[in-house]
Amino acid sequence: MNKLGLKQIIVGVLLSLLGFIMIGRPIESTSIYIIVLSLLIMTYSTYELVFLFKEKSSGFRAKVVSSVLTIFICMLVVISPLVGMKVFIYIIALFIIVTSIYRLSSHYKKYERVSYLSIGTIILGVIMIFDPIVVIGVTTSLISLSLILLGVIKILIGIVVNKFSGSSFQMFKMKDTFYDNKKEDDNFIDVDYKDLE
Repeated sequence: MNKLGLKQIIVGVLLSLLGFIMIGRPIESTSIYIIVLSLLIMTYSTYELVFLFKEKSSGFRAKVVSSVLTIFICMLVVISPLVGMKVFIYIIALFIIVTSIYRLSSHYKKYERVSYLSIGTIILGVIMIFDPIVVIGVTTSLISLSLILLGVIKILIGIVVNKFSGSSFQMFKMKDTFYDNKKEDDNFIDVDYKDLE
């Protein structure tokens, strides 16, 4: 079995398993992702804070306050991931509503007609505010379905690579021999086209 094909199959199986686990437990898997992401952001912010104290650059106080607030918020999310998910969704929903209202007002002033996409995104933002857990579940389900699909594609690629691995390497060898033969042909063939007429 080819190593490249085996790696593709292993990655595909792992992605598919992760997708099935996420479908089975969407809230728990999302909270795990949020905890991991918060820990990564905390690590980066701590590193940035240490770096700021070593090199005091312009805007030192604002950067220190920003790093400390980021670390504090991430610690709160790690302690209570469900609250962190809800707050994150509220922030995204408010951002969607505000930008959609702005787009709707500017679009209406320019063209004197209603943009249906802006109205749809306002409705989506309101739904996100009133039921954030459903939004988390739907988003996690969509991500898990895409992971399963990606895993199946990786498995199929691994099978194809294993099946045709010999012929693909022969193709590259044939390419080299083609250029070698062409050089020999160029040296050998010296035709005067006047003789052919």
